[in-house]
Amino acid sequence: MDVADLAPQNGVETQKKHRLRWAVDSAAKGLLAFLAILLILGAALYPAVVRIVPAGSAGVVYKPLSNGTITDRVFQEGVHIKYPWDKLYIYDIRIQTILHDFTTLTNKGLPVTLKLAIRYHPERELVGLLHKHIGPNYAEVIVVNQIESVLRRRLGQADPEEIYTNKAGILTSVLQEAGEEAGQRYVKITGVLIREVVLPPRVAAAVEDKLVYQQQLDAYEFRIRQQRKEAERLKIEAGGIHDYLFEINKTLNDRLITWQGIQATLELAVSNNAKVVVIGGSQNGLPLILGGDTFSNTPKGPAAVDGRSPPGISFTNVRRTETVPVVTGQPPRAEVADGLLTAAEFLEAPFEVLP
Repeated sequence: MDVADLAPQNGVETQKKHRLRWAVDSAAKGLLAFLAILLILGAALYPAVVRIVPAGSAGVVYKPLSNGTITDRVFQEGVHIKYPWDKLYIYDIRIQTILHDFTTLTNKGLPVTLKLAIRYHPERELVGLLHKHIGPNYAEVIVVNQIESVLRRRLGQADPEEIYTNKAGILTSVLQEAGEEAGQRYVKITGVLIREVVLPPRVAAAVEDKLVYQQQLDAYEFRIRQQRKEAERLKIEAGGIHDYLFEINKTLNDRLITWQGIQATLELAVSNNAKVVVIGGSQNGLPLILGGDTFSNTPKGPAAVDGRSPPGISFTNVRRTETVPVVTGQPPRAEVADGLLTAAEFLEAPFEVLP
Protein backbone atom coordinates (compact mmCIF):
# COMPACT_ATOMS: atom_id res chain seq x y z
CA MET A 1 0.00 0.00 0.00
CA ASP A 2 1.40 3.29 -1.06
CA VAL A 3 1.29 6.63 0.69
CA ALA A 4 -1.51 7.94 -1.51
CA ASP A 5 -3.91 5.27 -0.25
CA LEU A 6 -3.14 5.95 3.49
CA ALA A 7 -3.88 9.69 3.41
CA PRO A 8 -7.72 9.43 3.15
CA GLN A 9 -7.88 6.95 6.02
CA ASN A 10 -5.90 9.23 8.37
CA GLY A 11 -8.24 12.12 7.58
CA VAL A 12 -11.34 10.11 8.47
CA GLU A 13 -9.89 9.01 11.81
CA THR A 14 -8.95 12.58 12.64
CA GLN A 15 -12.48 13.76 11.96
CA LYS A 16 -13.92 11.05 14.19
CA LYS A 17 -11.64 12.09 17.03
CA HIS A 18 -12.65 15.72 16.66
CA ARG A 19 -16.31 14.80 16.70
CA LEU A 20 -15.91 12.63 19.81
CA ARG A 21 -13.99 15.34 21.61
CA TRP A 22 -16.64 17.90 20.73
CA ALA A 23 -19.40 15.62 21.99
CA VAL A 24 -17.58 15.07 25.28
CA ASP A 25 -16.96 18.77 25.73
CA SER A 26 -20.58 19.58 24.96
CA ALA A 27 -21.82 17.00 27.48
CA ALA A 28 -19.46 18.32 30.14
CA LYS A 29 -20.58 21.86 29.56
CA GLY A 30 -24.22 20.82 29.70
CA LEU A 31 -23.65 18.93 32.96
CA LEU A 32 -21.86 21.88 34.50
CA ALA A 33 -24.66 24.17 33.41
CA PHE A 34 -27.25 21.82 34.90
CA LEU A 35 -25.37 21.62 38.17
CA ALA A 36 -25.03 25.37 38.25
CA ILE A 37 -28.76 25.76 37.70
CA LEU A 38 -29.48 23.25 40.46
CA LEU A 39 -27.13 25.08 42.78
CA ILE A 40 -28.78 28.39 42.07
CA LEU A 41 -32.24 26.93 42.51
CA GLY A 42 -31.16 25.22 45.74
CA ALA A 43 -29.73 28.44 47.11
CA ALA A 44 -32.88 30.29 46.13
CA LEU A 45 -35.27 27.69 47.52
CA TYR A 46 -33.30 26.80 50.67
CA PRO A 47 -34.92 29.42 52.91
CA ALA A 48 -38.35 28.41 51.68
CA VAL A 49 -37.78 24.66 51.95
CA VAL A 50 -35.50 24.21 54.97
CA ARG A 51 -36.48 25.80 58.26
CA ILE A 52 -34.79 25.55 61.66
CA VAL A 53 -36.81 25.71 64.86
CA PRO A 54 -34.49 27.20 67.53
CA ALA A 55 -34.20 26.09 71.14
CA GLY A 56 -37.13 26.94 73.38
CA SER A 57 -39.50 27.33 70.44
CA ALA A 58 -42.24 25.44 68.63
CA GLY A 59 -43.31 25.61 64.98
CA VAL A 60 -46.74 25.70 63.34
CA VAL A 61 -47.16 24.99 59.61
CA TYR A 62 -49.73 26.71 57.45
CA LYS A 63 -50.54 24.92 54.14
CA PRO A 64 -52.43 27.21 51.76
CA LEU A 65 -53.00 24.46 49.17
CA SER A 66 -54.45 21.82 51.51
CA ASN A 67 -55.75 22.03 55.09
CA GLY A 68 -54.57 25.44 56.22
CA THR A 69 -53.12 25.58 59.74
CA ILE A 70 -51.95 22.23 61.10
CA THR A 71 -53.30 22.16 64.66
CA ASP A 72 -52.63 18.53 65.55
CA ARG A 73 -48.88 18.65 64.97
CA VAL A 74 -46.30 20.94 66.50
CA PHE A 75 -42.82 21.07 65.00
CA GLN A 76 -40.21 20.61 67.69
CA GLU A 77 -36.69 22.04 67.85
CA GLY A 78 -34.36 21.17 64.96
CA VAL A 79 -34.23 21.18 61.12
CA HIS A 80 -37.44 20.64 59.12
CA ILE A 81 -38.09 20.42 55.35
CA LYS A 82 -41.33 21.65 53.85
CA TYR A 83 -42.80 22.66 50.55
CA PRO A 84 -41.80 26.08 49.33
CA TRP A 85 -45.37 27.34 49.35
CA ASP A 86 -46.01 26.26 52.95
CA LYS A 87 -45.23 28.66 55.82
CA LEU A 88 -43.74 27.78 59.18
CA TYR A 89 -44.52 30.09 62.10
CA ILE A 90 -42.23 29.90 65.11
CA TYR A 91 -43.46 30.67 68.63
CA ASP A 92 -41.22 31.24 71.63
CA ILE A 93 -42.59 29.01 74.38
CA ARG A 94 -40.15 30.10 77.09
CA ILE A 95 -41.26 32.32 79.97
CA GLN A 96 -41.50 35.91 78.81
CA THR A 97 -42.16 39.18 80.63
CA ILE A 98 -44.19 42.08 79.37
CA LEU A 99 -44.35 45.46 81.14
CA HIS A 100 -47.69 47.20 81.07
CA ASP A 101 -49.06 50.35 82.71
CA PHE A 102 -52.74 51.28 82.86
CA THR A 103 -55.03 53.58 84.82
CA THR A 104 -58.35 52.63 86.39
CA LEU A 105 -60.93 54.32 88.62
CA THR A 106 -61.74 53.29 92.18
CA ASN A 107 -65.18 53.20 93.77
CA LYS A 108 -64.74 56.87 94.73
CA GLY A 109 -63.84 57.97 91.23
CA LEU A 110 -60.13 58.50 91.94
CA PRO A 111 -57.67 57.41 89.26
CA VAL A 112 -55.13 54.78 90.22
CA THR A 113 -52.23 53.86 87.96
CA LEU A 114 -50.86 50.33 88.17
CA LYS A 115 -47.51 49.37 86.70
CA LEU A 116 -47.48 45.63 86.07
CA ALA A 117 -44.96 43.00 85.07
CA ILE A 118 -46.71 39.99 83.51
CA ARG A 119 -44.92 36.66 83.10
CA TYR A 120 -46.37 34.17 80.64
CA HIS A 121 -45.59 31.50 78.04
CA PRO A 122 -47.69 29.66 75.40
CA GLU A 123 -48.72 26.07 75.99
CA ARG A 124 -46.60 23.88 73.70
CA GLU A 125 -49.41 21.47 72.78
CA LEU A 126 -51.82 24.35 72.02
CA VAL A 127 -49.56 26.43 69.81
CA GLY A 128 -51.46 25.34 66.68
CA LEU A 129 -54.81 26.44 68.10
CA LEU A 130 -53.23 29.63 69.42
CA HIS A 131 -51.97 30.47 65.93
CA LYS A 132 -55.27 29.60 64.28
CA HIS A 133 -57.59 31.48 66.64
CA ILE A 134 -55.43 34.33 67.98
CA GLY A 135 -52.25 34.78 65.97
CA PRO A 136 -48.69 35.91 66.71
CA ASN A 137 -49.91 39.04 68.57
CA TYR A 138 -51.49 36.90 71.28
CA ALA A 139 -49.59 38.72 74.06
CA GLU A 140 -51.50 41.94 73.44
CA VAL A 141 -54.82 40.27 72.62
CA ILE A 142 -54.99 37.71 75.43
CA VAL A 143 -52.48 38.50 78.13
CA VAL A 144 -52.68 42.27 78.44
CA ASN A 145 -56.33 42.82 77.57
CA GLN A 146 -57.64 39.96 79.70
CA ILE A 147 -55.68 40.95 82.79
CA GLU A 148 -56.52 44.62 82.38
CA SER A 149 -60.22 43.77 82.05
CA VAL A 150 -60.25 41.78 85.30
CA LEU A 151 -58.31 44.44 87.18
CA ARG A 152 -60.64 47.22 86.05
CA ARG A 153 -63.70 45.23 87.09
CA ARG A 154 -62.42 44.27 90.53
CA LEU A 155 -60.48 47.39 91.48
CA GLY A 156 -63.45 49.57 90.57
CA GLN A 157 -65.11 48.24 93.74
CA ALA A 158 -62.21 48.98 96.09
CA ASP A 159 -61.05 52.05 98.02
CA PRO A 160 -57.80 53.80 97.10
CA GLU A 161 -56.34 52.95 100.52
CA GLU A 162 -57.15 49.26 100.07
CA ILE A 163 -55.38 49.26 96.73
CA TYR A 164 -52.39 51.25 97.97
CA THR A 165 -51.86 49.11 101.08
CA ASN A 166 -53.06 45.80 99.56
CA LYS A 167 -55.49 45.51 102.45
CA ALA A 168 -56.85 41.99 103.00
CA GLY A 169 -54.76 40.86 100.04
CA ILE A 170 -57.12 42.46 97.54
CA LEU A 171 -54.44 42.94 94.90
CA THR A 172 -53.17 39.40 95.39
CA SER A 173 -56.61 37.88 94.85
CA VAL A 174 -57.34 40.12 91.87
CA LEU A 175 -54.07 39.25 90.19
CA GLN A 176 -54.63 35.56 90.80
CA GLU A 177 -58.10 35.74 89.26
CA ALA A 178 -56.78 37.67 86.26
CA GLY A 179 -54.04 35.10 85.70
CA GLU A 180 -56.52 32.23 85.86
CA GLU A 181 -58.90 33.81 83.34
CA ALA A 182 -56.13 34.70 80.91
CA GLY A 183 -54.61 31.23 81.25
CA GLN A 184 -57.76 29.56 79.95
CA ARG A 185 -56.98 30.60 76.38
CA TYR A 186 -53.86 28.74 75.19
CA VAL A 187 -51.49 30.81 77.36
CA LYS A 188 -50.25 30.09 80.87
CA ILE A 189 -49.80 33.09 83.17
CA THR A 190 -47.03 32.30 85.66
CA GLY A 191 -47.21 35.56 87.58
CA VAL A 192 -48.51 39.11 87.63
CA LEU A 193 -46.32 41.46 89.64
CA ILE A 194 -47.13 45.03 90.65
CA ARG A 195 -44.11 47.23 90.14
CA GLU A 196 -45.76 50.38 91.46
CA VAL A 197 -49.13 51.79 92.54
CA VAL A 198 -49.49 55.48 91.74
CA LEU A 199 -52.20 57.50 93.48
CA PRO A 200 -52.97 61.21 93.09
CA PRO A 201 -50.34 63.17 95.07
CA ARG A 202 -52.74 64.48 97.73
CA VAL A 203 -54.36 61.08 98.24
CA ALA A 204 -50.97 59.37 98.45
CA ALA A 205 -49.77 61.91 101.04
CA ALA A 206 -52.91 61.40 103.15
CA VAL A 207 -52.57 57.63 103.04
CA GLU A 208 -48.88 57.80 103.95
CA ASP A 209 -49.62 60.10 106.91
CA LYS A 210 -52.29 57.71 108.12
CA LEU A 211 -49.86 54.81 107.90
CA VAL A 212 -47.26 56.76 109.89
CA TYR A 213 -49.77 57.53 112.66
CA GLN A 214 -50.89 53.93 112.67
CA GLN A 215 -47.32 52.77 113.17
CA GLN A 216 -46.85 55.23 116.02
CA LEU A 217 -50.04 53.98 117.65
CA ASP A 218 -48.83 50.41 117.34
CA ALA A 219 -45.53 51.43 118.93
CA TYR A 220 -47.32 53.02 121.90
CA GLU A 221 -49.52 49.98 122.38
CA PHE A 222 -46.44 47.79 122.30
CA ARG A 223 -44.76 49.90 124.97
CA ILE A 224 -47.86 49.68 127.16
CA ARG A 225 -47.91 45.90 126.84
CA GLN A 226 -44.20 45.83 127.61
CA GLN A 227 -44.65 47.89 130.78
CA ARG A 228 -47.52 45.68 131.89
CA LYS A 229 -45.37 42.62 131.44
CA GLU A 230 -42.55 44.32 133.37
CA ALA A 231 -44.98 45.11 136.20
CA GLU A 232 -46.08 41.49 136.27
CA ARG A 233 -42.46 40.38 136.35
CA LEU A 234 -41.63 42.67 139.27
CA LYS A 235 -44.71 41.49 141.13
CA ILE A 236 -43.72 37.88 140.66
CA GLU A 237 -40.15 38.66 141.70
CA ALA A 238 -41.35 40.46 144.84
CA GLY A 239 -43.56 37.51 145.71
CA GLY A 240 -40.63 35.16 145.31
CA ILE A 241 -38.42 37.29 147.56
CA HIS A 242 -41.21 37.47 150.15
CA ASP A 243 -41.65 33.70 150.14
CA TYR A 244 -37.88 33.21 150.35
CA LEU A 245 -37.52 35.50 153.37
CA PHE A 246 -40.52 33.90 155.02
CA GLU A 247 -38.96 30.46 154.74
CA ILE A 248 -35.59 31.76 155.93
CA ASN A 249 -37.14 33.42 158.98
CA LYS A 250 -38.60 30.09 160.03
CA THR A 251 -35.12 28.66 160.60
CA LEU A 252 -33.18 31.73 161.73
CA ASN A 253 -32.47 32.47 165.43
CA ASP A 254 -30.03 34.61 167.39
CA ARG A 255 -27.63 31.79 168.09
CA LEU A 256 -27.42 30.81 164.40
CA ILE A 257 -26.84 34.40 163.36
CA THR A 258 -24.11 34.80 166.01
CA TRP A 259 -22.46 31.59 164.84
CA GLN A 260 -22.48 32.76 161.21
CA GLY A 261 -20.93 36.07 162.31
CA ILE A 262 -18.19 34.28 164.22
CA GLN A 263 -17.39 32.13 161.20
CA ALA A 264 -17.16 35.17 158.95
CA THR A 265 -14.96 36.99 161.49
CA LEU A 266 -12.61 34.02 161.73
CA GLU A 267 -12.25 33.85 157.96
CA LEU A 268 -11.29 37.52 157.89
CA ALA A 269 -8.94 37.19 160.87
CA VAL A 270 -6.89 34.33 159.41
CA SER A 271 -6.13 36.21 156.17
CA ASN A 272 -2.58 37.49 155.61
CA ASN A 273 -3.59 41.10 155.04
CA ALA A 274 -3.03 43.71 157.77
CA LYS A 275 -6.27 44.69 159.43
CA VAL A 276 -7.77 46.87 162.18
CA VAL A 277 -10.24 45.35 164.62
CA VAL A 278 -12.96 47.60 166.06
CA ILE A 279 -15.06 46.15 168.86
CA GLY A 280 -18.56 47.62 169.23
CA GLY A 281 -20.27 48.62 172.40
CA SER A 282 -23.30 46.33 172.16
CA GLN A 283 -23.43 43.25 174.30
CA ASN A 284 -23.61 40.71 171.51
CA GLY A 285 -21.82 42.77 168.87
CA LEU A 286 -19.11 41.13 166.80
CA PRO A 287 -15.71 42.69 166.16
CA LEU A 288 -15.46 44.86 163.02
CA ILE A 289 -12.37 43.92 161.04
CA LEU A 290 -11.12 46.51 158.55
CA GLY A 291 -8.40 45.37 156.18
CA GLY A 292 -7.11 45.81 152.64
CA ASP A 293 -4.84 48.19 150.81
CA THR A 294 -5.56 51.02 153.31
CA PHE A 295 -3.56 49.20 155.97
CA SER A 296 -1.12 47.44 153.70
CA ASN A 297 1.84 49.16 155.39
CA THR A 298 0.93 47.93 158.87
CA PRO A 299 3.90 46.07 160.37
CA LYS A 300 3.50 42.41 161.05
CA GLY A 301 5.18 40.68 163.96
CA PRO A 302 4.93 37.94 166.54
CA ALA A 303 2.12 37.54 169.06
CA ALA A 304 1.36 40.39 171.43
CA VAL A 305 3.63 40.47 174.43
CA ASP A 306 3.48 42.93 177.32
CA GLY A 307 0.56 44.82 175.91
CA ARG A 308 2.01 45.22 172.41
CA SER A 309 -0.05 44.72 169.29
CA PRO A 310 -0.70 41.13 168.19
CA PRO A 311 0.61 40.11 164.75
CA GLY A 312 -1.04 41.80 161.78
CA ILE A 313 -3.01 44.32 163.93
CA SER A 314 -2.16 48.02 164.10
CA PHE A 315 -3.47 50.48 166.67
CA THR A 316 -1.95 53.52 164.95
CA ASN A 317 -5.29 55.17 164.10
CA VAL A 318 -7.21 53.87 167.10
CA ARG A 319 -7.81 56.37 169.87
CA ARG A 320 -9.22 56.06 173.41
CA THR A 321 -12.76 57.45 173.57
CA GLU A 322 -15.20 58.36 176.25
CA THR A 323 -18.60 56.76 176.13
CA VAL A 324 -21.54 58.95 175.19
CA PRO A 325 -25.24 58.03 175.06
CA VAL A 326 -26.28 56.08 171.96
CA VAL A 327 -29.04 57.90 170.12
CA THR A 328 -28.88 56.77 166.55
CA GLY A 329 -28.05 53.13 167.14
CA GLN A 330 -24.40 53.65 166.14
CA PRO A 331 -21.49 52.40 168.29
CA PRO A 332 -20.49 54.71 171.18
CA ARG A 333 -18.03 57.43 170.33
CA ALA A 334 -16.43 60.51 171.92
CA GLU A 335 -14.25 63.44 171.04
CA VAL A 336 -11.34 62.99 173.51
CA ALA A 337 -8.21 61.14 172.48
CA ASP A 338 -5.10 61.17 174.63
CA GLY A 339 -2.70 58.78 173.02
CA LEU A 340 -2.12 55.34 171.62
CA LEU A 341 -3.62 52.20 173.13
CA THR A 342 -2.02 49.04 174.25
CA ALA A 343 -3.51 45.70 173.31
CA ALA A 344 -4.96 45.29 176.80
CA GLU A 345 -6.58 48.73 176.73
CA PHE A 346 -7.96 48.00 173.26
CA LEU A 347 -9.84 44.97 174.53
CA GLU A 348 -11.36 46.77 177.54
CA ALA A 349 -13.19 49.74 176.04
CA PRO A 350 -15.28 50.70 172.98
CA PHE A 351 -13.37 52.27 170.12
CA GLU A 352 -13.88 53.92 166.79
CA VAL A 353 -11.55 54.40 163.87
CA LEU A 354 -10.75 58.05 163.28
CA PRO A 355 -10.01 59.24 159.75
